[in-house]
Amino acid sequence: MWAPVAGTILALWPRLDLVGLHEDEGVVSAWASLVAAGQVPYRDFFTFATPGAAFLYGAEYRLLGVSVFGDRLLTSLGILAAVALLAAIALRFLPPPGAAAVALLWGVWLPVFLGYSQYHFWCITLALAATLALLIAFETGRLHWWALAGGAAALAFLFLQSLLTLAPALLLVAFLRGRPVLPRLLALAAGAMVPVALLIGYLLATGSFADFFRDTAGFTVGTYRSFNRQPFPWNPLLLGDTLNWRAGEAAYWEFPMFWLLVLLLPVVVAGVAAFLTLGAVLGRARLGPGGVLAIVSSALFASVVLGLIGGPLGWLAAPLALVLLAGRIDASTRGRRQLLALAPALTLLLIGLAPAPVGWALSCDYNPGGRLLAVKTQAGSVCVRSADAPALREAVTLVAANPGRRVAFQPSALELYELTGTQPIGQPLWLLNGLVSPALLGEQERALLDPRVEYLLYVNDVYLDLGHPWAVDDFLAANFKIESAVKTYTLYRRAADT
Repeated sequence: MWAPVAGTILALWPRLDLVGLHEDEGVVSAWASLVAAGQVPYRDFFTFATPGAAFLYGAEYRLLGVSVFGDRLLTSLGILAAVALLAAIALRFLPPPGAAAVALLWGVWLPVFLGYSQYHFWCITLALAATLALLIAFETGRLHWWALAGGAAALAFLFLQSLLTLAPALLLVAFLRGRPVLPRLLALAAGAMVPVALLIGYLLATGSFADFFRDTAGFTVGTYRSFNRQPFPWNPLLLGDTLNWRAGEAAYWEFPMFWLLVLLLPVVVAGVAAFLTLGAVLGRARLGPGGVLAIVSSALFASVVLGLIGGPLGWLAAPLALVLLAGRIDASTRGRRQLLALAPALTLLLIGLAPAPVGWALSCDYNPGGRLLAVKTQAGSVCVRSADAPALREAVTLVAANPGRRVAFQPSALELYELTGTQPIGQPLWLLNGLVSPALLGEQERALLDPRVEYLLYVNDVYLDLGHPWAVDDFLAANFKIESAVKTYTLYRRAADT
């Protein structure tokens, strides 16, 4: 079981210092730094996700200080735990070599997606823990395993609200297990209520209960879907975010494999889950462990469909579907002739799954003539796109040269606060059209009017910068003047009369 963990460690290590200036990871890092400074999520600043990541990384920042390396190590622990849990699940359906292969092939891709929000990794880790507990509970009938499954699923929800889809999956499995149903339901509820009760108690104690629902539920069903939605058929056919900008041409290696395994395969598994569920309800056949895995896999896929169907998020949600596919392949290759017949297809599949081309492209160490450069920052040396290096160097210089002043980074470069070891100014939210509400924009503008904010570094992003004026542009024109401008960023300084 530890072979896939060891392989994932080898894949993780070169990626711990690779960062982007416009990725979701910076949003969570900003939340964490504010929590470490004593602020309360929802009440004191806008937080669109459930608070697990803000609390976890905020505790790390308070204990160890703000560090990209420390941030990535904590995320890596979640990734390694997820790979180990997947290997343990796969061992229930596959021989050890097959289980190790599935866990390794899934796990070695995860470092490619470092830069996505930390909660994406931890919520899947907890979902896999819930799945393993659910399988054991289903097979043994012991109530404490049902309680553990409910508790782990609730913790997954506390890291990302879309994982609420696990709840109906667990309830369905509990109903289909057979009579008596009530003890299993009570055990699930008891396990789930522990983390939920802690969250409710915290929200009530801090006066942030109503704000929690405004930020999480309101953002999920409102602003997020209107901002991050692509019209059919481009979504899901394009698998938004799949062609990772940092990998250059090597990113196109990802697309065919992702389209098959994170879109078509989960849809097939969902169909299988529906068929097996119907058979169990009608009494035609008993639900088995494979059916349990198909039901939970469908719940994970549903959590992605609720948001943006992207390649990385789909891959994170696809491990159980991969186990079912590997089990089917294993059953079809028990004979020597069948194995020889499938060998060409399996070889092509393994070649397509290998992340080596993307991993090579995403390394400052192994690809010195590539698109990435190493830059020293207050939070340690990091690896960034060559196009982002000038803005990062300017940010590092500004903070070092103005110890008594504060530097703001806009409109979508929250990573720069972490990289320069400074606290976010105002609401930690990208100030992009369609994403920020007038109320949040007003709060951000009032924060930028703080006399200590001398400079504002406006970092260009060709992927998001699709039209002007941005939400903050008029404010900048009225209150700041352009100090210097280059191709990738503009440096603003407070106007003398503001």
